[in-house]
Amino acid sequence: MTTRSAQFAMPEVAAILQRATYTFGLLTIQGVSTCLYLCMDACGFLYANKDLTDDCVFEEHIEENNYNTYSRIRGGKKTFLALDNRGRARRTQIPVSRPLGNLSGYALTLTHRWAGPRQSQCPPRRHRGKLKRPPPFHRNCQRRVQKQNLRKRKHKKANDPKKKRHPKARRKHGHENSTTTTTEVGWDESTMSTMSTTDAEFFRSATAQEAVAHA
Repeated sequence: MTTRSAQFAMPEVAAILQRATYTFGLLTIQGVSTCLYLCMDACGFLYANKDLTDDCVFEEHIEENNYNTYSRIRGGKKTFLALDNRGRARRTQIPVSRPLGNLSGYALTLTHRWAGPRQSQCPPRRHRGKLKRPPPFHRNCQRRVQKQNLRKRKHKKANDPKKKRHPKARRKHGHENSTTTTTEVGWDESTMSTMSTTDAEFFRSATAQEAVAHA
């Protein structure tokens, strides 16, 4: 079992993996030399475990180009078994609705029949038995993912524009609406004729005072 980026390299015996059917559409991957199961925790990181746990069961998808992909779905995201260009484990996680796209070069795998000798005989697989719990470190990883999702939900609620209020902006907006604007009115003789004698005298005196003040 090799990735697309390293399909022409001759694999070592310690790096050979074998597949075994678990249920319909699900399988387990086990090392030929070490008999350890290949597992993936909730954070998407790979690890080896001697016991078969829920982290060690993968979904197999046969692609159109005769390549296979192995993945797990958790928390609305799909995490693939992938290797980088140097043959090291690469964490590849995308949303369920998103295609692999440019990341397919890391996740696509080829299967070959191994004709060489096996260094050790693995114990019988306990596929029918109850799955054991993952190691403590990887169980804590799942707790960290839950805390991260909780923080993301709180952050999303805090930044929701529909629920976020701006009291200062409202007060400022209300203050702007409460201000009145004054417009200049031109006074002519027709306007003066409609005014009473007292009003006309007051208007002339006020106009004279303003002229003196501006002079």
